[in-house]
Amino acid sequence: MAPFTLAFLSKYRRMNHLSKHIYKHYVERGGDLSYRLFKEILSAFNEEAMDQILDGRELDMGKGLSRLSIMRIDRDFNRPTIDWKSSNELRDELLAEGESLYSKDNPDGVKWFVYFTDEWYLRFYWEKKRCQIKNRSAYRFDATWGNKGRLKDLLKSDPLAYRKFRVRGQA
Repeated sequence: MAPFTLAFLSKYRRMNHLSKHIYKHYVERGGDLSYRLFKEILSAFNEEAMDQILDGRELDMGKGLSRLSIMRIDRDFNRPTIDWKSSNELRDELLAEGESLYSKDNPDGVKWFVYFTDEWYLRFYWEKKRCQIKNRSAYRFDATWGNKGRLKDLLKSDPLAYRKFRVRGQA
């Protein structure tokens, strides 16, 4: 069986790396696992990797790809960020009460934007400065909605969970 490496990903520049593409590459290199078993192994690895990241650890991806983690970032109150969920709930309440909403066309309406007031926020973070692949600025890491939801659930169930994560700018 051929060893599986992440090094081949750099040649697939403009595509999402779906398991079927990775499996095709694996088979071309002499791999003999069934696609079903291959997907199960990828899923188990990804689940365990995300468990480790959500526990405050960093995942070293090897092959010069650097590390994934969750970073705690101080909020910049000079550039307020809209909390769209709360804003939309407030908007719906105001509309149900018959209020006229603020807009460019209606500057006298009720202002309905709600802004985040937390001192920090968390985000999944790929430490690219240590990444050794060419054109690294052309790549990005997007956590799935499911994993973003797991992070939200963690913060709801444990109010001190944020302390597990490194603060940006600190070692």
